Amino acid sequence: MVDFKAMFNVLEKDPDNFLGCAIELDPITGVIKLDPGKYLREIVAEYDMTDIHSSPIPLPAGRKIYMNEE
Repeated sequence: MVDFKAMFNVLEKDPDNFLGCAIELDPITGVIKLDPGKYLREIVAEYDMTDIHSSPIPLPAGRKIYMNEE
């Protein structure tokens, strides 16, 4: 059997991220949350989009859209 710990510099610790999302564990409730904030900030910075701002949807609130019946 191969001892990977001996072959590679393996560090055992609790995971702090999964698929780029920070892992947060609430010790009281045991609820695990994934926070993509750090990953999103890194992607925004990578593509030099730090100065962009979100915009509201292009339609005013309450506007109803109807589809033509054919």
